[in-house]
Amino acid sequence: MNKDNGIVRVTLDTNVPQELWREQEKKQVVEELLRYFEAGRISLAVTTRIENDIPYPPLSNRISELSEAGVETIGTLFRWGESSWGSGDYWVTEAEAQAEDKLRTTILESNLTMPGDADIDHILGHYIAKRDIFLTWDGAIRSAADVCREVLGVHIATPEAFLAQLDDEPA
Repeated sequence: MNKDNGIVRVTLDTNVPQELWREQEKKQVVEELLRYFEAGRISLAVTTRIENDIPYPPLSNRISELSEAGVETIGTLFRWGESSWGSGDYWVTEAEAQAEDKLRTTILESNLTMPGDADIDHILGHYIAKRDIFLTWDGAIRSAADVCREVLGVHIATPEAFLAQLDDEPA
């Protein structure tokens, strides 16, 4: 796994912090990720698309807690009706547009369930930011994990699998 100064750069899908905020069964997994983050072993980021995934209170009110805790917010592709000016989203290059097209085409040709547009945006934001691993419990994203790795070099895992791998590595 690539590391930046020994720190693994992790991007969280929206469902990861939601699990904590909703106090669901995998809350302890998220709390363990946060302990590694606070100990400086990993960096955490979410994409700007989290705001579209969680548009209403009370959960939307919790998004700011991430940046207050030091979790980075990374931009993704600017989309009309999704992005806002000054959000950190950006106009894509021709190469990035081609990468998105190839990803979508390969997923379809593989007869996999296409992740939603926001999920594709999360993955592309992660890819363009050159982060190490994208964590999710989303079934459509996980089913497309091999395609994401082949097409973009994006590594996708569940938080549990990542933590097991992290625990096996020396600090």
